[in-house]
Amino acid sequence: VLLMNMTSGLFYGDTSAQHNIQVFEIDQDLDDNEELYTTDPISAMIPISDVQEVRPSLQNFDVIFDGDTTTTAPSIRVRLDNTLAERIINDTVAVKRDSSFRAFFKGIKVQSETESTSVLPLDARVKTLTDFGNKIILYYTDTVPKFYPFVLGGVRHVNVTSEISGTDFENALDNEVLGDSLLYLQGFGCGDAMIEFPHANFENFGNILVKKAELEITVASLEGNDEELSPIKLLFLFEKDDDDERVLIQDIFAGQSTNLLSTIFGGSLQEELDGNGVVVRRFYTMNITQYFQDLIKENSGEVNKLYLGAAVPELSPERSILCGPGHSQYPMKLNLTYSLPN
Repeated sequence: VLLMNMTSGLFYGDTSAQHNIQVFEIDQDLDDNEELYTTDPISAMIPISDVQEVRPSLQNFDVIFDGDTTTTAPSIRVRLDNTLAERIINDTVAVKRDSSFRAFFKGIKVQSETESTSVLPLDARVKTLTDFGNKIILYYTDTVPKFYPFVLGGVRHVNVTSEISGTDFENALDNEVLGDSLLYLQGFGCGDAMIEFPHANFENFGNILVKKAELEITVASLEGNDEELSPIKLLFLFEKDDDDERVLIQDIFAGQSTNLLSTIFGGSLQEELDGNGVVVRRFYTMNITQYFQDLIKENSGEVNKLYLGAAVPELSPERSILCGPGHSQYPMKLNLTYSLPN
């Protein structure tokens, strides 16, 4: 049986959704020093479970074995094939030491598919050796019932495949007007937004002293947008290098280096309240002063592309639908504070 812990605070979307889960044995060595991205697939050799319907429960549950009861954290439980247990029992060399077992059994791939808007909050950390979670537990009877837990350790990796066919996001990609009105962002490497400043050059701004440049972006309020799909809590702005890799803008580095990211750069989800404490809108502000000043100084004549996305896209599936520069009610703003030279 595979037991994997879940963390309720990381559940995203429909908590009652059915997940179709299957477990595979992988044949790929995973190196601690190798970078793996959410778009990198892991090769799988053979399935070691059937596809099983799981509706996650975020309640603690009891494991009963041979009359003893152990209470463990919220988990998903998947029944594995007996053939795996037989291979482990019959290979007496593999179970003698950790190194030989890793060579015998490289790891598992847990695959979940769902038709709902739901992401399982699996917590793959090993908290205590006595905890039943994050282990493969082998139950068998020789002369008496026995069980052996195998800890899930080593490299952990998440691979995400997104389906956007027929969604509003896909429509916005091919529609210049819609794409200018609404911006669609999501973590797990699913979607970023590109922002251009076609007029940010010396010709237009060379005669003023820019003291502060700030982007203000409002979260769109759309009918039918599920409340359970909360917006991204922290956004970053970045450029891309020749290898298409993220390069954070200097305004973010300035905030990180002084441990004052929210004060110097911003990027956190904020709320505007009315006199009764009711939320009027949710929005982000991001300081891009140094970035904007550099655009003016460089005066290259090229239109610079800036990208907007989740600060840690590989860790969060959160999404944000934002008002773009062409939005009718809350257009994206570039707020400038400047002075004229004497």
